[in-house]
Amino acid sequence: TKPIFKSAARAGQRIVDRAHTAAVAAEKGHVRSLRFLASHGGDVNIRRSGDGWSILHFACGNNRPAAACVAVAFGGDTTAKT
Repeated sequence: TKPIFKSAARAGQRIVDRAHTAAVAAEKGHVRSLRFLASHGGDVNIRRSGDGWSILHFACGNNRPAAACVAVAFGGDTTAKT
């Protein structure tokens, strides 16, 4: 299990859904977690309400090139705008 899941469990937080978890994985650079979620039906093009950021935006906006590559490999829209 990746630290992202352990830290949420220790803090008593509930992991809301795959989209939120994938966004956090992309933001923090947890590539294995992101790949797992995307390969098990996670939508890499889902958008956060408010600013419209996708998984690819989270990866690029936080200087996580490996996470960005995973998002693109799983169909991340490279032309998406916020």
